[in-house]
Amino acid sequence: MAKLLIVLLAAAALASAQAGRAIAEPHYRRLIDRRVVTGAYFAEVAHGAVVETAAFGNARPDSLWRAASTSKALTAVGIMRLVERGQLDLDVDVNRYLKSLKVPATKSKAITLRHLLTHSSGLDDPFVGSGFLAADGEQAHLANVMKIWLPARLYEPGEVRLYSNFGYGLAGAVIEDVTGKRYEDFMDSEVLEPLGMNHSTFQQPLPRESEQSIVPSIERSALGAMHPADIIYHRATSAGGLTTTFADLLCFVRFVQGGGLVNGRQILRPDTLSRILGAKASQSGGEESYGFGIGTSRGQRYWYAGGDLGGYHTVLLWFPEHDRALVTMAASASNLATWNLVPEIMQSWFGPEKQSTAVPITPFAGARQSAARVAGTYRPLRYPHHDLGKTFTVTMDQSVRANSDGSIAYAGGRWIAVESLRFRNVTDGRDVTFQTDSTGQIRFLNRESERIAWYKSGSAAMVFYFCFILLSVFVLWRNPRGEDARPIRWTAAAILMHSVFWLGAVLAADPQRLILGNPWYLTIALAFGAGIPLVWAFLVASTCRGLAKRSSPTAHPLSLVLTTLGLGLYIPFTAYWQLTALPAFEAILRHGS
Repeated sequence: MAKLLIVLLAAAALASAQAGRAIAEPHYRRLIDRRVVTGAYFAEVAHGAVVETAAFGNARPDSLWRAASTSKALTAVGIMRLVERGQLDLDVDVNRYLKSLKVPATKSKAITLRHLLTHSSGLDDPFVGSGFLAADGEQAHLANVMKIWLPARLYEPGEVRLYSNFGYGLAGAVIEDVTGKRYEDFMDSEVLEPLGMNHSTFQQPLPRESEQSIVPSIERSALGAMHPADIIYHRATSAGGLTTTFADLLCFVRFVQGGGLVNGRQILRPDTLSRILGAKASQSGGEESYGFGIGTSRGQRYWYAGGDLGGYHTVLLWFPEHDRALVTMAASASNLATWNLVPEIMQSWFGPEKQSTAVPITPFAGARQSAARVAGTYRPLRYPHHDLGKTFTVTMDQSVRANSDGSIAYAGGRWIAVESLRFRNVTDGRDVTFQTDSTGQIRFLNRESERIAWYKSGSAAMVFYFCFILLSVFVLWRNPRGEDARPIRWTAAAILMHSVFWLGAVLAADPQRLILGNPWYLTIALAFGAGIPLVWAFLVASTCRGLAKRSSPTAHPLSLVLTTLGLGLYIPFTAYWQLTALPAFEAILRHGS
């Protein structure tokens, strides 16, 4: 009977895999024909066995792949191996382990490994020129890299969930200082080799012959033109430095499905792997995972690992209730090449998505007051808003609107207050919670988005930007050339030139490429903005002199004052959105590169 059951399970898995491949093949063939994908893989792994694989385009069985944030899940395995040996404690101040550097005590609480592994350390994750490089030359020890590139501490540990590559970089530095080995060497001997990932490495940069084995990919510029993708490296190696093959990645999936056992070797104890996957509750009462994401789709609970780096995209989804994993990789200009395949495969495996029905909810007594209290605009913490990178996320703000019946409108749904700061979706029963700061004001949504003032929103930024352009054009048109009009014309012209110049430079640079740093022409465009305050100061002095002499030949006095003040608002606007090169120069001075 047991043998028959195994045969039936294997046959069912084979049938589903063939259906999955039948879906993946036309999906990727179509994208390859459209020249938006150069190569791709697909596989299903069920009950610890690889059921079926397929390669498309330029992808070959032995091709190398930049695996991006998949690295974090492997780093978590390395950390937990040291925890099992008693060399590390997840809840101890990381400064106890660090020898090459120390985390500044700028917050009241200490950062622990648990904070680093769950993206709750409060460390920033800057975007422009942050920690990515395409230069040749040997990567320094990770601990030394982190000593130079350690970002600012923005929040108290445990206060929010801010995805931080450098948080994982710091975890890698802990590995180096505790073991006395380079991070890359430790991961090779203690994680990759035991897992059977014999063609994988964290070495950066790769030897020239290895670089030639990477699947060639493409990227799309901001203006829509396709071009070959460069190989991009991450200074925080433990966050995004993994180079692997598709076969090696499947070894890792089998390790996860095997409860820490793969190829007859018990790499981690089952209970340790459960901690990594978040199967146990955290100290705060919720679930947490180390290097993995947890979610639910089509009623199916899943664990996720993967990432995107340049033209390389990886998706690993494991559905534990069915013990089935979907693995796909694509060399493409967009991660939609991989993620658009996922719903089709899930429908094949689990059937069509069930229609949601209304969930009966009893409103909280103070629902109206709660709804009014949380209404506002929130910005996801995941995306940079502490450097120029926030300029490219102006459309990612989230609006929370209070309805007259005491519910809130958020993310396209209706939510009813069931507690003071907890709201439940009337369709699927999901909850969102809001958190306050030390003064009792609403500050966070789900600890992953921060409340911002309306004038700091992306919508307001776009309106202000075009208003400044129109105001500058209007001032130039209304004020004819002449010595008296020179101050106001110079100010308007400087604002107009800067606003148009920096936008054009950004489009030419391709925002995604700014992770490698500002190109020279963008730096020049932004540097031009540093002179605007001086030009405006000249206008203010000229306006004050004219008012003192009761002479205003270029405009009515009140009109001139209002125009001067209006043009002056461009200075705090550029300062907040960091549309000058001053932050870039500060970074150069700080990092010495």
